[in-house]
Parts: sequence; structure tokens; C-alpha cells
Amino acid sequence: MSGDSWEVFVGALDVECAAMAALAQHSRALTEALISNDLQRVEGARRAVEEARIAHQSALGRRRAMQQRGFGQRTLVQVAGYAPRALRQRLQQCASELAVGAAGLAISNNNNKALIAQGMRRLVRIAQIAQAAQDHELGTYQRRRRHDAGNSFLVSSKA
Repeated sequence: MSGDSWEVFVGALDVECAAMAALAQHSRALTEALISNDLQRVEGARRAVEEARIAHQSALGRRRAMQQRGFGQRTLVQVAGYAPRALRQRLQQCASELAVGAAGLAISNNNNKALIAQGMRRLVRIAQIAQAAQDHELGTYQRRRRHDAGNSFLVSSKA
């Protein structure tokens, strides 16, 4: 790993694991805020998720750049297998944490998307109901059918 040591690589991996855990925690907080329908909590949680996402992407980029410099296209699991015996278990543990964290984060993201979509459907339904109520209550003219000829004409509701 030209210029990079195993300890620096493990440190970068630890930072990435911590960033992933923070992102997952903030994502779960966003889920809870969406469930509670509290707009201020949702907005605060959304900002926290975005900040955690940026921090995770930064840590991921640093670790991947270091890994590519030292090992080319090898995967993290392959790198962990190549590590010195004293560090191998820690690297394998980090690789496992990242895999589990990524799966959990994907589940949280899918849940959040579903909650947001449900909220959007609810808003559309409320707007439709409000529009229908407004049309019915405020309609000055309504179409009436004449019984004799079947033609329709407009009649004021005030008439």
C-alpha cells in the first residue's frame, strides 16, 4: 500500500463503519419522524440524514481510494484475507459491519420512501376531497335536466 500503512487503512475503515452507523441511526430517526407526522421533526431528521450521508460518502471515498492504491480492484473481503494476521479479524469484522449496515440502511430507505409516498397519496386524496366539497358547496350554477325533452339547462342554486 504505497505510503499507506495497514494501521491507517484500518483507521479509515473504522471511520467508515462509524459513519455508516451514524447514517443508519439518522435514517431510523427519519422513519420515526415520518410516522409521527411532525413536520419540524421530519425536516430536522432529513437534514441530519443528509449530513450523515455526506460524511459517510467522504469516509467511503477515502477508504476506497486507499484500497485501490494498495490493492487495485480487490474487494474489501479479499483485502481482509490478505491482511497481516494481527489485523485480519478486525478487517473482516469491519467488512461484515459494512455489509450488514448497508442492508439495514437499504431497508430504512425503502421504508422512508414508502412512508413519503403514502403521505403524498394522502395529500392528493385530501386535495381531491376539498376540491369536490368546494365545487359542491360553492357552485352557483348546476346543470338540471328537463323532464319533457331531456335537454339540460343551467339553474342558479339561489333561484
